[in-house]
Amino acid sequence: MNEYILAFEAKEYAEWFSWMYVIAIVVGLIAIGFIRAILQAVKKDGFGIFRKEKLLIIPLLFAIVFSYATVIIAYEGGNGVIDGHSLYNRYKNGECDYVEGYVTDFHPMPDDLHDSEHFKVNGILFSYGADNSEYYYSTCQKDGGILKEGSYVRLWYTNVDIGGEYPMSYIMRIEIKRSSLSSTQN
Repeated sequence: MNEYILAFEAKEYAEWFSWMYVIAIVVGLIAIGFIRAILQAVKKDGFGIFRKEKLLIIPLLFAIVFSYATVIIAYEGGNGVIDGHSLYNRYKNGECDYVEGYVTDFHPMPDDLHDSEHFKVNGILFSYGADNSEYYYSTCQKDGGILKEGSYVRLWYTNVDIGGEYPMSYIMRIEIKRSSLSSTQN
Protein backbone atom coordinates (compact mmCIF):
# COMPACT_ATOMS: atom_id res chain seq x y z
CA MET A 1 0.00 0.00 0.00
CA ASN A 2 1.25 3.47 -0.92
CA GLU A 3 2.05 5.49 2.20
CA TYR A 4 1.07 8.76 0.45
CA ILE A 5 -2.30 9.93 -0.81
CA LEU A 6 -2.49 12.16 -3.87
CA ALA A 7 -4.51 15.02 -2.39
CA PHE A 8 -4.27 17.49 -5.27
CA GLU A 9 -2.89 17.59 -8.79
CA ALA A 10 -3.16 20.54 -11.13
CA LYS A 11 -5.31 20.18 -14.21
CA GLU A 12 -4.38 21.40 -17.64
CA TYR A 13 -5.37 25.01 -18.12
CA ALA A 14 -8.48 24.71 -20.28
CA GLU A 15 -9.65 28.29 -20.55
CA TRP A 16 -9.00 29.61 -24.04
CA PHE A 17 -12.31 31.30 -24.56
CA SER A 18 -14.50 33.51 -22.41
CA TRP A 19 -17.63 35.44 -23.29
CA MET A 20 -16.24 38.30 -21.21
CA TYR A 21 -13.47 38.77 -23.81
CA VAL A 22 -15.99 38.72 -26.67
CA ILE A 23 -18.24 41.27 -24.96
CA ALA A 24 -15.24 43.47 -24.14
CA ILE A 25 -14.04 43.34 -27.75
CA VAL A 26 -17.51 44.19 -29.12
CA VAL A 27 -17.91 47.11 -26.70
CA GLY A 28 -14.38 48.24 -27.55
CA LEU A 29 -15.05 48.11 -31.28
CA ILE A 30 -18.25 50.11 -30.83
CA ALA A 31 -16.36 52.64 -28.72
CA ILE A 32 -13.57 52.87 -31.29
CA GLY A 33 -16.17 53.34 -34.04
CA PHE A 34 -17.76 56.14 -32.04
CA ILE A 35 -14.38 57.81 -31.48
CA ARG A 36 -13.67 57.53 -35.21
CA ALA A 37 -17.03 59.15 -36.06
CA ILE A 38 -16.33 62.01 -33.65
CA LEU A 39 -12.84 62.50 -35.09
CA GLN A 40 -14.30 62.71 -38.59
CA ALA A 41 -16.81 65.30 -37.36
CA VAL A 42 -13.92 67.23 -35.82
CA LYS A 43 -12.00 66.95 -39.10
CA LYS A 44 -15.03 68.32 -40.98
CA ASP A 45 -16.18 71.05 -38.54
CA GLY A 46 -13.10 71.56 -36.35
CA PHE A 47 -13.01 71.46 -32.57
CA GLY A 48 -15.80 74.03 -32.51
CA ILE A 49 -18.19 71.09 -32.77
CA PHE A 50 -17.70 70.59 -29.04
CA ARG A 51 -18.93 74.14 -28.40
CA LYS A 52 -22.03 73.53 -30.52
CA GLU A 53 -22.66 70.01 -29.23
CA LYS A 54 -21.53 70.24 -25.60
CA LEU A 55 -23.06 66.87 -24.73
CA LEU A 56 -20.85 65.21 -27.34
CA ILE A 57 -17.88 65.36 -24.94
CA ILE A 58 -19.54 62.95 -22.46
CA PRO A 59 -19.98 60.05 -24.93
CA LEU A 60 -16.47 60.74 -26.21
CA LEU A 61 -15.05 60.32 -22.71
CA PHE A 62 -17.04 57.10 -22.19
CA ALA A 63 -15.82 55.79 -25.55
CA ILE A 64 -12.21 56.50 -24.57
CA VAL A 65 -12.66 54.75 -21.21
CA PHE A 66 -14.34 51.72 -22.84
CA SER A 67 -11.58 51.51 -25.45
CA TYR A 68 -8.94 51.56 -22.71
CA ALA A 69 -10.84 48.95 -20.67
CA THR A 70 -11.04 46.70 -23.73
CA VAL A 71 -7.30 46.82 -24.22
CA ILE A 72 -6.69 46.05 -20.53
CA ILE A 73 -9.17 43.13 -20.47
CA ALA A 74 -7.71 41.66 -23.66
CA TYR A 75 -4.15 42.03 -22.36
CA GLU A 76 -4.89 40.58 -18.91
CA GLY A 77 -7.03 37.77 -20.33
CA GLY A 78 -4.38 36.83 -22.87
CA ASN A 79 -1.66 36.88 -20.22
CA GLY A 80 -3.78 34.73 -17.91
CA VAL A 81 -4.25 32.08 -20.58
CA ILE A 82 -0.56 32.11 -21.56
CA ASP A 83 0.60 32.00 -17.91
CA GLY A 84 -1.82 29.18 -17.09
CA HIS A 85 -0.61 27.01 -19.94
CA SER A 86 3.02 27.82 -19.18
CA LEU A 87 2.62 26.92 -15.51
CA TYR A 88 1.02 23.56 -16.30
CA ASN A 89 3.58 22.73 -18.99
CA ARG A 90 6.45 23.48 -16.60
CA TYR A 91 4.88 21.11 -14.07
CA LYS A 92 4.31 18.33 -16.62
CA ASN A 93 7.88 18.73 -17.92
CA GLY A 94 9.29 18.33 -14.41
CA GLU A 95 10.43 21.95 -14.15
CA CYS A 96 8.82 22.51 -10.73
CA ASP A 97 10.60 22.54 -7.40
CA TYR A 98 9.94 19.81 -4.85
CA VAL A 99 9.92 19.80 -1.05
CA GLU A 100 8.98 17.21 1.54
CA GLY A 101 8.34 17.68 5.24
CA TYR A 102 5.94 18.85 7.91
CA VAL A 103 3.64 21.85 7.46
CA THR A 104 4.75 24.41 10.06
CA ASP A 105 3.80 27.98 10.96
CA PHE A 106 0.43 27.45 9.31
CA HIS A 107 -1.63 30.65 9.12
CA PRO A 108 -5.14 30.04 7.74
CA MET A 109 -6.97 32.60 5.65
CA PRO A 110 -9.21 34.71 7.92
CA ASP A 111 -12.94 34.74 7.18
CA ASP A 112 -12.77 38.38 6.07
CA LEU A 113 -10.13 37.52 3.39
CA HIS A 114 -7.84 40.40 4.42
CA ASP A 115 -4.71 38.23 4.34
CA SER A 116 -3.25 35.18 2.61
CA GLU A 117 -3.05 31.60 3.77
CA HIS A 118 0.60 30.78 4.34
CA PHE A 119 2.85 28.15 5.89
CA LYS A 120 6.31 26.61 5.66
CA VAL A 121 7.63 23.21 4.69
CA ASN A 122 11.32 22.67 5.52
CA GLY A 123 11.80 26.43 5.78
CA ILE A 124 10.28 27.16 2.35
CA LEU A 125 7.45 29.66 2.56
CA PHE A 126 4.20 29.12 0.67
CA SER A 127 1.39 31.62 0.27
CA TYR A 128 -1.84 31.80 -1.72
CA GLY A 129 -5.17 33.58 -1.77
CA ALA A 130 -8.67 32.14 -1.82
CA ASP A 131 -8.81 31.46 -5.57
CA ASN A 132 -10.06 27.86 -5.28
CA SER A 133 -8.41 27.12 -8.61
CA GLU A 134 -8.17 23.70 -10.20
CA TYR A 135 -5.09 24.77 -12.15
CA TYR A 136 -2.94 25.15 -9.01
CA TYR A 137 -3.66 24.62 -5.32
CA SER A 138 -5.28 27.61 -3.64
CA THR A 139 -8.11 26.23 -1.53
CA CYS A 140 -7.94 27.80 1.90
CA GLN A 141 -8.69 25.80 5.02
CA LYS A 142 -11.92 27.77 5.57
CA ASP A 143 -13.13 26.55 2.15
CA GLY A 144 -12.23 22.90 2.78
CA GLY A 145 -8.51 23.08 2.11
CA ILE A 146 -6.45 19.99 2.86
CA LEU A 147 -3.32 21.55 4.32
CA LYS A 148 -3.04 21.81 8.10
CA GLU A 149 -0.38 22.39 10.73
CA GLY A 150 1.63 19.22 11.31
CA SER A 151 0.70 17.39 8.11
CA TYR A 152 3.60 15.56 6.44
CA VAL A 153 3.49 16.50 2.76
CA ARG A 154 5.32 16.30 -0.54
CA LEU A 155 4.79 19.40 -2.67
CA TRP A 156 5.66 20.20 -6.30
CA TYR A 157 5.55 23.96 -6.72
CA THR A 158 6.70 27.13 -8.42
CA ASN A 159 7.23 30.31 -6.39
CA VAL A 160 7.00 33.74 -7.94
CA ASP A 161 8.52 36.59 -5.97
CA ILE A 162 6.14 39.52 -6.30
CA GLY A 163 8.07 41.68 -3.88
CA GLY A 164 5.77 41.25 -0.90
CA GLU A 165 6.32 39.66 2.47
CA TYR A 166 5.21 36.29 1.09
CA PRO A 167 5.94 34.85 -2.37
CA MET A 168 3.05 33.82 -4.59
CA SER A 169 3.14 30.03 -4.59
CA TYR A 170 1.73 27.84 -7.30
CA ILE A 171 1.43 24.41 -5.74
CA MET A 172 0.95 21.96 -8.59
CA ARG A 173 0.80 18.66 -6.69
CA ILE A 174 0.27 17.64 -3.08
CA GLU A 175 0.80 14.22 -1.59
CA ILE A 176 -0.01 13.73 2.11
CA LYS A 177 1.42 10.93 4.21
CA ARG A 178 -1.38 8.60 5.36
CA SER A 179 -0.18 8.52 8.99
CA SER A 180 -0.20 12.34 8.92
CA LEU A 181 -3.90 12.36 7.97
CA SER A 182 -5.05 10.42 11.00
CA SER A 183 -2.91 12.48 13.42
CA THR A 184 -4.19 15.86 12.14
CA GLN A 185 -7.86 14.90 12.16
CA ASN A 186 -8.00 14.79 15.97
